[in-house]
Amino acid sequence: MNVNRQRLLERFEEISRIPRCSKNEEAVTQWFEAWARDHRWPSRRDPAGNLLIAVPASPGCERAPGVVIQGHLDMVCEKTPESAHDFARDPIRVIREGDWIQADGTTLGADNGVALALGTVIAEDPQLRHPPIELLFTVDEETGLTGAKKLPPGILDARLLINLDSEAEGVFTVGCAGGRDVQIHRDLRFEPPAQDRCWMELTVDGLCGGHPDARVTCERGDRHPAAGTDAGADPGGYGCLQGAGEVCLRSDPCCRQPGRGLQARRGQGPGAQGAGGEEGRGAQDRRPHRQSLNP
Repeated sequence: MNVNRQRLLERFEEISRIPRCSKNEEAVTQWFEAWARDHRWPSRRDPAGNLLIAVPASPGCERAPGVVIQGHLDMVCEKTPESAHDFARDPIRVIREGDWIQADGTTLGADNGVALALGTVIAEDPQLRHPPIELLFTVDEETGLTGAKKLPPGILDARLLINLDSEAEGVFTVGCAGGRDVQIHRDLRFEPPAQDRCWMELTVDGLCGGHPDARVTCERGDRHPAAGTDAGADPGGYGCLQGAGEVCLRSDPCCRQPGRGLQARRGQGPGAQGAGGEEGRGAQDRRPHRQSLNP
């Protein structure tokens, strides 16, 4: 089966113009419903918001076993600190550079926009002979497979499902290891800082980011362990205590840029013995600096 690559890329860019963060898939769902109506193919949503489009078989293939082509409607929405992109309303700005496609200061959404584009291009290509196809586009995958977990039993007719959400080109995986979210709750007690302590900010910058499932073996730095290592080890003897921090609330990306508040004993923080004895100015921190957290 050969798919027109140019048409595939055009469809992907078309989908990328529609905001579709997790739990905000209504606009993109309506787009696919309109697409199905244009082809006179029936579609329906289940109570969770998953969309199912029934594509009839090519002439002569009506008796062939049906196939489900499955992808998810939502995407990871992350951006660089300087980006003014609004994921609730702005289209993803897709940039082509040779054989590569990237986004301008944001995540691209190829996970899983490519699956959405490929499923529709296959379905509408008159040159491709195919059995009955069910396009199953689930919601809220990136924050816990919510849509897939709530898929009603018996909603699908086909017995074969092809999930188009993988990283290795040319590799088919039979089955799946699955996943599980773990939530840990602890009671927190807040108190004002001691008189002999002052606030400092620890930053770890320049990390690559990426999807943890696909990049967990690449030894890429993640902002929380990296900042936690520096704060917890306290090799300079500054008496650093984690006090507050900017927390990455997403479970999907490797976070790239931290902001973490620390307490240090007055007179012991980096630069505390600077010109005029002013804390936080003048002297350089003589602890060994980590040059890079990425290979």
